[in-house]
This record gives sequence, C-alpha cells and structure tokens, in this order.
Amino acid sequence: MAALLGLRLAISVASVLDISVHLIVFWSDNLNVLWWVRGRGRIFKPFIGNRIGEVQTYTNPDQWRYVPTKENLADLVSRGQSVTDLRNSHLWWHGPTYLDRSEREWPENRVERSLSAESEVRKSALGALSETIVTYSMFAENIDPSFRLKPDRFSSWTRLKRVDAWVCRFIDNCRLPSSKRNSGELLPEEISDVEVKLIQKAQKDIFPDEYGALSISKELPKHSKLLALKPRIDTDGLMRLDGRLQNSEYLSYNIRYPIILPRKNWITKLIVRYYHEHGNHSIGTNQTLSALSTHFWLIAGREEIRAWESECAGCRRRKAKAATQIMAPLPKIRLQMPIRAFAKIGVDYAGPFIAIQGKGRRR
Repeated sequence: MAALLGLRLAISVASVLDISVHLIVFWSDNLNVLWWVRGRGRIFKPFIGNRIGEVQTYTNPDQWRYVPTKENLADLVSRGQSVTDLRNSHLWWHGPTYLDRSEREWPENRVERSLSAESEVRKSALGALSETIVTYSMFAENIDPSFRLKPDRFSSWTRLKRVDAWVCRFIDNCRLPSSKRNSGELLPEEISDVEVKLIQKAQKDIFPDEYGALSISKELPKHSKLLALKPRIDTDGLMRLDGRLQNSEYLSYNIRYPIILPRKNWITKLIVRYYHEHGNHSIGTNQTLSALSTHFWLIAGREEIRAWESECAGCRRRKAKAATQIMAPLPKIRLQMPIRAFAKIGVDYAGPFIAIQGKGRRR
C-alpha cells in the first residue's frame, strides 16, 4: 500500500513539474514489494494484484530499487524520533549519501523470493510461478522493458516505430479491463512516445556517463565529446542541444533545441535513411543534413550521411559509372611486315593552302 501511495504522490508532483514519471526512481526497503513488482498482477491475490497492476501501469520494474533499512529516512518518522534528533539528523535533511554519487555506486538492487511474498500468490499459479518469476528476477537488471524489440532487425524507421507501438499497446491492453482497452489505428501520441523511448535508449547506450551526469544535474566528464554542445535533458528524458537560439520564439522548439543523435548507432542510421529516402534519393549531403537539423543534431552528421549514401543500393545504381569500351585489336592488314611508310595511306594535297607573305594572305 505504501508503494502505491508513493506512486500516486509522484504522479501528482510530476504533473505539476511537467516531468515524465519514467524519470523517477522509487525506493523501498521491503523485498517483498520489489519481488511483487516484477511479477504479473493476475497471479497474486486480489488485494496485492490490483495494486501491483496499477504500479506496473505507470512504471517499469527497473524504476523500483532497494534501499537498506538503515538508510531509509522514512523510518525516522514512522518509528518515532524526537525533534532534537531530527534536527541533528544528516539523513533526514540530506538523504542517503549515495544519492550524491553516480548510479553505479548506488546500493545493489536486491530482489529476493521469500515465503511471506509467496503467501500472496494464488495457489493455482504458485507452481507455474517457480520458473517464470525467479528467472525474471535473476535477469531483471539486464532487461529494459521499454526496449522490447531489437532495432538492428529493422530496416525502416517507420516500421520500427509502428511495430513497437503495437507491442506497447498490446501490453497496456493486457493490464486494462476489456471495457478500457484501446482499439483501432495507432494514435500519433503512441508513435511519438515510442520514438522518444527509442532515441532515449540510443543516447543512453552511446553516452551513458553524460546521460547519468545530466540526470542528477552534475557536470559532464571532462573528456566528453558533448561538452561543446551544452546538452540538457528535457521533460521527456531526451538529451537536447542548448544552443544560441533560445530567444528565437518564431522558430519551433525542435529547431531551437534539437535532439542529439549519436553516431554509429543503428537508430541513427534508420533516421538518416528515412530522411534520405524522403528526398527521393535526389538530395545531396547538405540538403539531407539541413532536413535533419529541423529535429536533430547529428554528431559528425556529414560523415554519417555519406556513410549511408555509400550503402544505399538506389544511389549506387544512379551514380554508377558507365563501362568503358575496350578497343578492338588492329586489323591484320595494318600489321603486315614489311610495310613502308604511306604504303596504305594517302595525303590530299589538292586543297588550297593559305600562306602569309608580307602583310597579306595569299592562296
């Protein structure tokens, strides 16, 4: 119940601050709750199942992390503390010390199965649960639920977004009653949400240190390639370039703050291919880069575009050079030996010659 109340409070605060709930990390010292969150809501008894279903509707399991009981500041109030102790408590005023460090130094995320946790599982599902939830718990740290499809198995940016959007809708519908399920064609908002998740994952893969530093409002590493771009993270969790066009209100938000796309990433290649094919293979490198600049800031953009142009089968056919004609061998009659000079060639001397004599020309 405490986890659900914390989630509802976080949703209310996030709506006021205009930030995404997926950027929030939830902490709990209850190992049973962390184990329940990683299970399927329908296998639990109604009280737990309904609450787990609501938690999974708005958050991903990897957003829930374990906090040791000694560092859980919520216990200071729930277990009773005097005003003097709270006033002198560093934990109460500043929180756990590891929050000031990088995410890699946070406590290990423990997910343990216990008898007390299993007591909330339906008896009919307890047998089949022994393999599924335990297996998921073992590999939960290596699974990103927001990235269910492998982009490198797709050759079209549009198709990747639509397939992923259909998968997300199916999963969401499984969590909702039949009367509230979505049907019909995909909505623009669904495709837009998937696009944000795909680009966000690409940024995290290529720039993990930079993304982690910006997420906790810290300075970028000194060796970062993004220092000159002055990146920042927007409300959707995307890294954007903070350029000099902030006051150009007549320009769109994407032009003033373009999304940073990493180089040598499959998602970047799919986006470049989309804009290249949108120009019917006829626009050059600069025109493609100009079209991309309306939404994105591509690292080493020209090199990335030229790399795709060299792979594009249509462009290779159009730019292919015509084969050169191989000259035939000289006829045998011209190579007979001995042949004197001018034996087979004549010179026409019948035409007039123009000669210069003095100041005039004569024939």
